[in-house]
Amino acid sequence: MVTRSKHIKINHEFIRELTKLPECENLKNCYQCGACSSYCPSFKYSKVYNPRKIVQDVLVGLKDEILENTNLWFCGVCHACTEQCPQGVELSEILSHIRNLASKIGNIPTHLVSEVKNLLETGQVVPPSSAINRRREKFGLPELPDAPVDEIRTLVKSTGFEDMIRRKIELEKAKEREIMEEAKARMKKMEEKKTEDA
Repeated sequence: MVTRSKHIKINHEFIRELTKLPECENLKNCYQCGACSSYCPSFKYSKVYNPRKIVQDVLVGLKDEILENTNLWFCGVCHACTEQCPQGVELSEILSHIRNLASKIGNIPTHLVSEVKNLLETGQVVPPSSAINRRREKFGLPELPDAPVDEIRTLVKSTGFEDMIRRKIELEKAKEREIMEEAKARMKKMEEKKTEDA
């Protein structure tokens, strides 16, 4: 049996687009030695995130595959890859740019969406709970000041991030609807089969 691989679209403009950015100009110098992966703490603990493979995919122009890859978000931006690269490829900066592009098409981790929601509502990514407030009082620490929520909302809105989050939420809702429709269709088929068998 012959299996066919998924059609891969190569985008030669992607590498040109990236190398125009100052932090990406050394990207083509990568000769795939693997130093970035060997020093990457995320790669050590989760082999699904591989910085060398991401660079390889960028170099051959696999833009769609890269931007849709949820593993991009495993990078902790510790800069170990950049520090160890013998060719001076600023991989952590390149990954930050790629994650920005991925965000624009809705590839944003769910936890980040909920953190931004908290930030927009309270001014803090992790708002203090009543238990934290009691502990602070117990230790004689002052109350935490309220964050300037309006200023934070203005900043988030000016970056376009709020629109990206909204788009991500819409994509998730559409996916949920699709799953529900598929489940309803399966249930209907099961009911029809049950009626036929009876």
